[in-house]
Amino acid sequence: MNKGTIVRVVGGLFYVLSDSIKYKCTASGRLRDFKIIPIAGDHVYFEKTNDKEGYIKEVLERKNRLIRPPVANVDQVIVVVSLKQPEFSSMLLDKYLVQILDNEIEPIIYLSKKDLVDDLSQYEKIMKYYQDAGFKVYFVNSLDIRNKEIFEEILTSKISVLTGQSGGGKSTFINGLGIGFDIKTGEYSKALGRGRHTTREVEFLDVYGGLLADTPGFSSLDLDVDEIRLSQIYPCFKEYALDCKFRGCLHKENSSGCKVREAVNQDLIAEETYGNYLKILEEIENRPKRW
Repeated sequence: MNKGTIVRVVGGLFYVLSDSIKYKCTASGRLRDFKIIPIAGDHVYFEKTNDKEGYIKEVLERKNRLIRPPVANVDQVIVVVSLKQPEFSSMLLDKYLVQILDNEIEPIIYLSKKDLVDDLSQYEKIMKYYQDAGFKVYFVNSLDIRNKEIFEEILTSKISVLTGQSGGGKSTFINGLGIGFDIKTGEYSKALGRGRHTTREVEFLDVYGGLLADTPGFSSLDLDVDEIRLSQIYPCFKEYALDCKFRGCLHKENSSGCKVREAVNQDLIAEETYGNYLKILEEIENRPKRW
């Protein structure tokens, strides 16, 4: 059998990359019988039926999986958020980071359209908290030729996913890599206040010896975490949450012995980040219970 990685899924067809050759495959009857549904990023064993086609016989164990977008075995997720058109939202950024951290994947923060901003200082101030917490943060002008050097280093030999808000600049990012891709970009709609979706499916591109997927953008995110998990993984909280006096501390304003609250008071965590957390926590606490 041959080993490869699924780089594109269209309907019931799976495009498998193996030794630099892409094969159009179907799922074997055995996979269908066991209701195993392959997704992009899956490492698989497959049998060739000819030089260009085959069928998947086995899906190897996944090290992680994102639900939306449906992608497996991801090394890192590059979160593309624009500073302007659409306006920067730290709440949206935090929701993306929570989803990624919940899957124990490394996030990279990519802030696009810095050329549209007159004064970066307000954004640099809030991002300093994320950098101090260990996140990689990049302010980028999409037309800057230096982007290629930065992201060649980041993307080499990794399975990476681009995600972020619609119209944030994900397709522009890929086109700016300078390796021959020409993906359709969407204009920001001022009337609707959101970007136009130009990426319709998950597809991995062969980039610097690794794989990079541009995924459909979303205007909002629903998080599939409970209150305790949120309190443990929230961006910039981890270092302090471990030292809270009481196990299961939710870091509310009236929490006793809460090290996260102390960090906020000492300006080690941004008030804006903490405010986002309280709003998301309230959303989770008020959503219908699952039985």
